[in-house]
Amino acid sequence: MHPNDVVNMRRATGVAANFISRFISSQVNQLKRHDFIVCLEQLLASRLEDHWYPEDVRRGQAYRCIRLNPWSNKEALIETAVIVAGLTYSDIQLPLELSVWIDPDAVAYRFGENEGSHCTLVSFDDGEDQFEAMNNTTSTPQTAIKGDVREPSWVVQTSRTLYNNNNINQTYRCDALIHPFNGYVYK
Repeated sequence: MHPNDVVNMRRATGVAANFISRFISSQVNQLKRHDFIVCLEQLLASRLEDHWYPEDVRRGQAYRCIRLNPWSNKEALIETAVIVAGLTYSDIQLPLELSVWIDPDAVAYRFGENEGSHCTLVSFDDGEDQFEAMNNTTSTPQTAIKGDVREPSWVVQTSRTLYNNNNINQTYRCDALIHPFNGYVYK
């Protein structure tokens, strides 16, 4: 693999690992969260190394997809990162249905199946990151008031965050989920 391809793959796996880490409960300390991100990024890079085709981004796309749904087993890479970081699987409040595509040209995700919301976290164009906010707007968390309790609304709300991928010594921004809707998470 060309060195530039390795750098681009590590950027993409860093974005994906950071995105998935946003599902970790806010009660988890930052060191464990960091350990989870680093471990998941390394596991993803190892898994994708022989399936990274910048010249034909659709080739290997199914293999590069992290797929969660109620009908399949837990994602092995996520489960391994959870164990290594000293977390429990319930610390990561994953939605029931989530797909994350880690491709040479973009990192994207979808909540739900056929009619789920499909969003791009980051697209890579000519070596530069092109960030797209969900629904072409800068989203902010919405809350719904039920009695005296403020609860997060639908999960498609995002916040701009900074993520520093130390493996490539670049800082870049990505859209990240703030909090999953409790009705759509694994318990």
